[in-house]
Amino acid sequence: MLSSELHRLEITCNPGKFAVFNPPAGETCHTWAKEFVDVFGGYIDNPNATESCRYCQYRIGDEFFEPLNARFKNRWKDLFVVFAYFCANVIFTIITSRFLRWSKR
Repeated sequence: MLSSELHRLEITCNPGKFAVFNPPAGETCHTWAKEFVDVFGGYIDNPNATESCRYCQYRIGDEFFEPLNARFKNRWKDLFVVFAYFCANVIFTIITSRFLRWSKR
């Protein structure tokens, strides 16, 4: 459900969630942090600033659930695994309750 809800969802960080840093003198936030953002994702909120750069770790929702090893393309397989686990538990409970009847009538 997480991968379906967040897929392609644009993320806007709250003001308190930004990582704030200062670039070297003579550099803008964008020119100094561009390579980092290209590799690790996210976005710079104020790319033309020369101090107090605000970096948000996530640009789209897919970047959030990627470290959790959840992928949008695997959503149906993942749902089937959860459903199979549920069914196996129900079957196991029914079989166990038949063989382990503690009250004898």
